[in-house]
Amino acid sequence: MVEKGEANVNKIPLYIRIALALALGVIAGMILPNGWAEYVDIPARLILRVLGAIAPPLILVAVLRALIGAKAGEKMAGKMFFLLVLNTTLAIGIGIAVANAIQPGSHASLAAGNAPKVTGDPLTQLLDNIPSSLLRPLVDGNVIGVIFVAVAFGIAARSLQPANQRRVLEALDIGFDLILKVLHWVIALVPLAVFSKVAVVIGTQGFKPFVALGWFIVSVIVALVLQAVYYLVRIRFASWVRPLKLLQGTRDALAMAFSTASSTATMPVTYSCLRENVGLREEPASLGGFCRQQLQQ
Repeated sequence: MVEKGEANVNKIPLYIRIALALALGVIAGMILPNGWAEYVDIPARLILRVLGAIAPPLILVAVLRALIGAKAGEKMAGKMFFLLVLNTTLAIGIGIAVANAIQPGSHASLAAGNAPKVTGDPLTQLLDNIPSSLLRPLVDGNVIGVIFVAVAFGIAARSLQPANQRRVLEALDIGFDLILKVLHWVIALVPLAVFSKVAVVIGTQGFKPFVALGWFIVSVIVALVLQAVYYLVRIRFASWVRPLKLLQGTRDALAMAFSTASSTATMPVTYSCLRENVGLREEPASLGGFCRQQLQQ
């Protein structure tokens, strides 16, 4: 009887469960007694932390598999780099244009905070992302550091004898299947994390943050719509994936990204959607999840 009930729950799409959890979180936050926010936030912190912990090893194994088994030549690699630079430049341009047109800061009354210290030296930024040990990027969740490690070992593995390459790929396949198994368990708990996080925000701060950031939210939505239109047009004319199928296949990741505001925690869900719902191969799915996470950061 329990298995039948669980099966019925799993038939409900994840994005619908997230939307329901979001609505219930708003209601729970409005009636949440004072002093309970710390305890209600525990599920969200645990689930998002586990998702964030899964992301680095998922990237490491996925990139290693993609590099070792990749058949792409210099032409394909150059095209991928060009698309990454083009999409990043366009995203920056859209953000600057929308911010200057709407000027969300002039409509908000927020207390001044401390500006983050950002160095403008590209070389320093590059050196900061180079890991000082092989395991530190996995522990710190440094995605770029994980990529450095994966690329180094992936290139080294390509120089091995074919028999040894197959052994490495077999080991990576086993590890990848284990990670995906755990990932699906955690994804099933995502609605609980959304409910918990929304209830805490509404219960402790009410709707004031949404009112104060109203114009900022409008600006973000306008920019995202413009960027989405560009991507969907590109996909329509330059890919076998239809835009509607892409939106339907990735709506779980989109719903989670908007409700948790965590690109690292959402990236495993993005990869799962691209592989299982959209039907992308290993290499583009791994690249898509990584590039989206970098663009959001």
